[in-house]
Amino acid sequence: MKKLITLFLCVMMLATLAVSTSAAGEIYWHEDFSDKFTNPNNWILEGNEFFCDDFTDESNPCIVAYDPGRVCQMEFSEDVPIPRKYTNCSMMVRVQVRDFDSDRAEHKVGLWWRDDFYANADELGLELGEVYNVWVNADTMEMELWEEGVDAPLMTAPVSGVEVGGDWFTLGWKIVPGNISCYLNGDKILEYASANVAATEKSPILLLNSACYSAWDDVIVASADYQLFNETPAPAPVVTDTPTQSTETTTRKEVVNVTDAEGNEVTDADGNKVTEEIIVTDAPAADTNTGAVQGGSSTNTGDASFIVIAVMVAVLGCAVVVKKVNVR
Repeated sequence: MKKLITLFLCVMMLATLAVSTSAAGEIYWHEDFSDKFTNPNNWILEGNEFFCDDFTDESNPCIVAYDPGRVCQMEFSEDVPIPRKYTNCSMMVRVQVRDFDSDRAEHKVGLWWRDDFYANADELGLELGEVYNVWVNADTMEMELWEEGVDAPLMTAPVSGVEVGGDWFTLGWKIVPGNISCYLNGDKILEYASANVAATEKSPILLLNSACYSAWDDVIVASADYQLFNETPAPAPVVTDTPTQSTETTTRKEVVNVTDAEGNEVTDADGNKVTEEIIVTDAPAADTNTGAVQGGSSTNTGDASFIVIAVMVAVLGCAVVVKKVNVR
């Protein structure tokens, strides 16, 4: 009996694995700033426009930026163990606007990425691609997507939950060939589709601060197919078409008795019944297919149901075999 129970549990575990799906994609890098910078090789730390030198907030380990600290740049040099350059990716960071630190510019926090980025473009004679910035503007309470060198944002949308001195929020984007999608607190706010977004060469991603005292934590970079945001995969299509009624007719020959005008069967001189051959046309046969039902309910529920049924049959079969083997 114990063997039978053990076997049953094992098979059911296999069934669970067969019908379950795992999340697609992978996380490339997670920086939580738990000890200043987890790995200094991940960031460029020099320069008076970079985030401030005091990288640790004791109450909540993170990095902070004061004006004129404007940039925290991923290290992209080939001299470090892992150059932090990405494309065809999704990226998210937690941010808090703690105060306005200056009135020299709009109060914003954002991200930077360059299309077709080449560290030694001049030496290679290559042309760099366009620079894209996504900003959360705490003055106008809007999200903005900019292309550097253009006088106006490519697109904007109103946002909420970015109050000065308020709660942390998440800012992120997904960059794939032909598309840049921007997210706030996991929700898609902007989507820019353009064939000009090549997304073929990897680029560092920069954290941007404009005239704010801001805090930053939990930088996550993942593959574009990783479910980093509040998105759900497209559901499998459900067949809801009503089965088509067949319109094909069939004909056949049939021998029948000849009758007179009053319906009496006609006989010849010897008393034999007179017959004739006629052509009969049959109506279309009714379609009894129940494989697709309106409302998404169906007698055929796909591969998962097949796997479950197959596993159940296997369980019953194994149970019978085990019982038979144990009989003495």
